[in-house]
Amino acid sequence: MLSKSTIVLCDTCVILEAFRVGAWTALISKFNILVSETIVAETLWYTDSRGVKKPIDLAHYIKNKQIQSFDISMKDLKHFVGKYDPAYQDRLDLGELSLLCYLFQQDGSNMLICSGDAIVFKILGKARKSAQGVSLEELLSSIGHAKPVSHQFRKKFKERHGQSGFSDSFS
Repeated sequence: MLSKSTIVLCDTCVILEAFRVGAWTALISKFNILVSETIVAETLWYTDSRGVKKPIDLAHYIKNKQIQSFDISMKDLKHFVGKYDPAYQDRLDLGELSLLCYLFQQDGSNMLICSGDAIVFKILGKARKSAQGVSLEELLSSIGHAKPVSHQFRKKFKERHGQSGFSDSFS
């Protein structure tokens, strides 16, 4: 069962989608949300349902202890990314990379990573850590906050790409 004790590493695209569908407040009240400093720096605004740009200030949420942040050293990032085929390396952005690196450094089953990027779920699948991937749809459903989300934030998307990670080759 997912609860406030569940640590959820959120990617930028998930945060933007949560704001877009009006679910951000529900997420941060029900889960222990953790983001990298890279994600804090790149998550500046989202476009609402009417096409209007709205600002996001994740530092405000951190300051008010509603979410937490972490930083990963360049040495750790380089070591982590060096394990993967160059085709995968080219598809990882710094935010995704920081979340995956942090997750793989931890030894805890109460930590999940939430993304809308196939590469994240493929890497989790290849590493036999698919159970630590979660879709935004699943998070929202678990708290009774069913909002329609875009395709890449659905459970089926996560499962399809997590399974494809088993057959992809990387060193």
